[in-house]
Amino acid sequence: MALTGLLELIKGHPEFERHIEEVNSGSLTTSIAFRTGTKPVYLAALWLKLQRPIFVLTPRPEESRRIYDELITYLGGEDEFIYLLPEPEVLPFERLAVDVRTSNQRLVTLSAMAKCNFAEPNKSATLPPLVVASIGSALRLTLSPETIFHEVSLEKQLQVGSRIGRVDDLLIRWVNLG
Repeated sequence: MALTGLLELIKGHPEFERHIEEVNSGSLTTSIAFRTGTKPVYLAALWLKLQRPIFVLTPRPEESRRIYDELITYLGGEDEFIYLLPEPEVLPFERLAVDVRTSNQRLVTLSAMAKCNFAEPNKSATLPPLVVASIGSALRLTLSPETIFHEVSLEKQLQVGSRIGRVDDLLIRWVNLG
């Protein structure tokens, strides 16, 4: 059950409308003070009103997980557009494998961000992504979208039911991509 009624109350608040005007005017810096626990509902209302991609950066992974979970509660019907960029549990220099679920979640989030049209976000038929990440997660190096799209465009894109040559060749390409 989504708590969308709260979002409508926030959208009508004068401070919220002032904040929207500042953002739409192209102001690079806007400030807003939050009471404890109100960030997720405000972010949800802001995201729905602006229809633009939003990247929320938190100091710690626990806080990003909490905000992500609360956003899902407020935006229940739109949860396919809300992403968590999780922080891997292993340190970059450790020779340990990252959890598969964490890797998949990072790839899905990065893919949504790469597909987003930042130049004209309101022209898309779907809602733009709302991404929540901790500082450590955001600083983790990944492949650039240009590298990924360049590699994919060299050959035909894989689709369900399509035939591939040798599985080993495909796996080698994926390993080379990182």
